[in-house]
Amino acid sequence: MSLVLGCATANAAPPGSPFDRLLDRRPIGAHAFTQEHPSWDGRGVVIAVLDTGVDMGVAGLTTVPTGGPKVIDVRDFSGQGIVTLSDAEELQKDGTAFLKSSEVTVTGYAGIPRSTGGALPKLGVLRESAFQNSDVQDLNGDGDGNDEFAVAVVATEKGRTAYVDLSGDLDLADAKPIRSYGVAQETFSFRLRSPTTEKPPLTIALHLDDDGDTVQFHFDDGGHGSHVAGIAAGFGLMGRTGYDGVAPGAHVLSLKIGDNTLSGGATTTDAMRRALEFAGRWSADKKVLVVANISYGISSEREGRTDIDTLTDELLAKYPMLVVATSAGNEGPGLSTIGTPAGAQLATAVAAMMPRETAETLFGSGIKRDLIFSFSSRGGEVAKPDLLAPGVASSTTPEFDDGDIKAGTSMAAPQVTGFYALVGSAAVAQKVPITNTILKRAALASAEPMHSYSLLEQGAGIPNAARAWKHVQAMSRSAEPFRVAGYRVSSPIPTAPGLDGAAAYFRAGTWLPDDDEGHRFQVEPIFFDAGKGQDGFQQVLSWRSEASWISVDRKDVRFRGGNPESIVVRYDAEALREPGVYTGRVVGTPDDAGGVPAVALWTTVVVPHQVDAAGGYGLTTELELDPGEHARVPVLVPPGATSLQVDLSALGFAECRLYAFDPEGHPRAPISPSTSSRSGTTASFRAGEDALDAGTWELVVVASAGSRRASKATLDVQFRALDFDPIRSWSLAPGEHPKGSVKVVNRFDTRFDGRVSGEVVGYRREHDLDAAGDTASESYSLNADIERVDFVLRLAPEVHARFTDVAIGVFDASGNAVVKDGFMSGTARISVPAQGLGSGFRLQIQGARASGDKNGDGFTIRVEETWVRKSPIAIPATELVLYPSVPAVIDFELQKTPPRAPDGYVTYGSLTLLDGVTDSVWAEIPILVE
Repeated sequence: MSLVLGCATANAAPPGSPFDRLLDRRPIGAHAFTQEHPSWDGRGVVIAVLDTGVDMGVAGLTTVPTGGPKVIDVRDFSGQGIVTLSDAEELQKDGTAFLKSSEVTVTGYAGIPRSTGGALPKLGVLRESAFQNSDVQDLNGDGDGNDEFAVAVVATEKGRTAYVDLSGDLDLADAKPIRSYGVAQETFSFRLRSPTTEKPPLTIALHLDDDGDTVQFHFDDGGHGSHVAGIAAGFGLMGRTGYDGVAPGAHVLSLKIGDNTLSGGATTTDAMRRALEFAGRWSADKKVLVVANISYGISSEREGRTDIDTLTDELLAKYPMLVVATSAGNEGPGLSTIGTPAGAQLATAVAAMMPRETAETLFGSGIKRDLIFSFSSRGGEVAKPDLLAPGVASSTTPEFDDGDIKAGTSMAAPQVTGFYALVGSAAVAQKVPITNTILKRAALASAEPMHSYSLLEQGAGIPNAARAWKHVQAMSRSAEPFRVAGYRVSSPIPTAPGLDGAAAYFRAGTWLPDDDEGHRFQVEPIFFDAGKGQDGFQQVLSWRSEASWISVDRKDVRFRGGNPESIVVRYDAEALREPGVYTGRVVGTPDDAGGVPAVALWTTVVVPHQVDAAGGYGLTTELELDPGEHARVPVLVPPGATSLQVDLSALGFAECRLYAFDPEGHPRAPISPSTSSRSGTTASFRAGEDALDAGTWELVVVASAGSRRASKATLDVQFRALDFDPIRSWSLAPGEHPKGSVKVVNRFDTRFDGRVSGEVVGYRREHDLDAAGDTASESYSLNADIERVDFVLRLAPEVHARFTDVAIGVFDASGNAVVKDGFMSGTARISVPAQGLGSGFRLQIQGARASGDKNGDGFTIRVEETWVRKSPIAIPATELVLYPSVPAVIDFELQKTPPRAPDGYVTYGSLTLLDGVTDSVWAEIPILVE
């Protein structure tokens, strides 16, 4: 089979300055929209950035075009910057008066007023030691991370005021009075050791809680949130006039949900939900449109059915003037890789495109057209992503972060956030009533799909602001989108019996329901105002298939009250014979909403390549890909197969990467990811006996976007079937080394002719690690002969679905993080090098539950530890031939006797069967000897 992709003509872009290429607003129509309507630039709309924080002191995030501050209020829901206040007592020693609390002692407080009633100030202290393992650990540039900055808070009839010790000397004589940022928009930085040659790393704002027990120090020590805010709403980025984000007139709420002392600035329990609730209440209390940007998330083991997905939908139904745009995830290019909270049905999940001109300017790329980034997550079990937008930009960052160019779906989401602010700004100016339903439907209806990409990769496509505004005006005259927040779609998942998804996703061999059965979707209206809108509700939706191979059982369906309705679709199996991925949808349109669809029923059919004995249980595919293009090859595991080997070889010029995804959409790491004719490398992947899950695997080849020539390569897929049991014992006679044997049967009709060798590398154990509350921790001692410790950590799918993040940290005796990682899916793999760790280390796993009052405390992690010694023990190679269906016994002997494994562990190693011609691995037989 031969595939040639990437012949489309390059997209034309409207003219603009070279800076338009660095943060390209043109694809979504934002540039043209604000050129035609300069005052519809986001003013009257608030953008809530749920992220690592926003630095309001950097150029581009200081003001709006009409004057006044860009950022209007701040909160820290992560807990990272929260300082506890306690009562102080006034004491004297050697003639010096001082205030002492349980946390800190200060002097120089005479100039600080008393609280109402004559009470002394409450005291707290921000310690640099709390920033250990953050990107910013030295707040005042003095070269250490040990400073302490006192804060005294007084409460008067005029409100609360904090006096902050900017010098870190615990003397409040020159303390600066600071009010809550939402009251006075006051900021500060700690005084630097060399202020003439350095700039403060952070701009800090305060929020003084009404209860008087805490003060929130708000900052962005991750840089991610400021970058996102600049894309969505920046004005005069880098201090350059005209270099703006998508909606420069919008105000910003900075709602910090990420703790940057954790891996990736991970969220903490309840942070995301509370921040989203805050944004919703703001929209209701202020009667203003709030667009929340969530460029955060992890992979989903249960797409669309995680706790935060559900909570997000509930909040969008609760607050009609709250809109949510989320990043789709960066786990592509495989199918069924949409993350969470991107799976929330009422939120807008945004995939990432690479504009041709931006790629050329930033990377010197030779792509011939706008493309979708390979990392952008794809849909499958959920009808996501919703939209597509540029996913790379140069934007604002705090002083410490010089990485102004960032790429990811994190950068695509704020494009759509700004897009919603523009269209919402038009509605505010023209006094057109709107809801989050109206805005999302208008955006989807306005979108233009990108040529040769499917629904699963781009959703409706790239939205257009002008077209969306027309749809908003048409829908504003209808009653339905003011009562209905959306329509909940559920559909059985053939690959997960008993579970429903938000789309039909057939990846179960070649099976499809027959015409008599069809496939049933259940559609249920979701109402605003706690469901009160369902009283007397009647609505007819007209259904239309957009794919020739999908038919629907009826043209019109009436919805009455809150009752769900079933829609049956049928598939033309004859049109789905050739291997590939087929996607299509049926759309439902209200009879009185300006012709804008309200709901879509997505179907994906994955038709895999099948291999058999006649083809040697293998598949060879020749590929020719233009720069940045990709080819997707689904392959069904044949019965009896125990391993899969994939090799990607250059055919002339080639610069490609190979990706592999298991039947559930989890990415699997290749042995070697890249094929390069320049360097002579060949990409390869192997799924062995313990990893080859039954079902349809997906192999994706992506040509380098940095190249200027088409890549030609051959994809070779080979299944093998060798039956054996793990080696669990050997014999050890006095004065000899361990000896053993294992029986192997070659089940396929291909002879193995090669050699077998092996090694014993160390020892292994598996056990459960229980978390009390949100955190699980275990300490380990190291021996001098250990080189590293490899961990495989697993969470059950129903447990993983409870979290917005699960951060992993490995810490030395001083508390420094030597490994920072996280559970993107239900399985995480980390490697801990022993060098420099001294006598031991501590493993810590911190889960962030979506809701603090749901599912209780505690969870369990399955831990597999492999301790690798510095000097493995070899098992010498011997020649081996395995004929089909003929049992063979492999005898082996270790070169020396390994040390005894610690109690509770097994001695660990493997025997490897290598092909005599290609050196490819046919099997790895595990050694697990007690």
